[in-house]
Amino acid sequence: SCDAMEVNRLRITDVYEIAKNIAKQFQEVISEYGSHSVSAVIPMVIEALEHLEFYVENYEKLQTERARLALVNEGLHRNCRAKSEEYEGLVQQWENQKKEKRGMLKHISRLQLSRSDLLQTLQSISGSPLMGGIG
Repeated sequence: SCDAMEVNRLRITDVYEIAKNIAKQFQEVISEYGSHSVSAVIPMVIEALEHLEFYVENYEKLQTERARLALVNEGLHRNCRAKSEEYEGLVQQWENQKKEKRGMLKHISRLQLSRSDLLQTLQSISGSPLMGGIG
């Protein structure tokens, strides 16, 4: 009797070994009872073994493809994580640049106010509006 774990481990060489053992058993039956005793069942057993061979070969191919796809999937996940980290880095850089720009704009506003205050101070000291380039 076979359980699911044994079936999953079945390889094509196992199928050939099974066929060899069945043939040996048929030879013993034929030796003792004659070929007519198994002539009806031999084609059915051969067909069943051919189906088993086909399914085991396909299972092995599918397992190989599954392993290949698992590696591809793993690579895609790594790439996705790397791109996500890169994106997060760019977002952080953009946020930092926004803060820096806001800080510069505040500084420019303070400088403009200072300039305005200085101009008023100069005007009040001289008593008249400044001419020529300042203002």
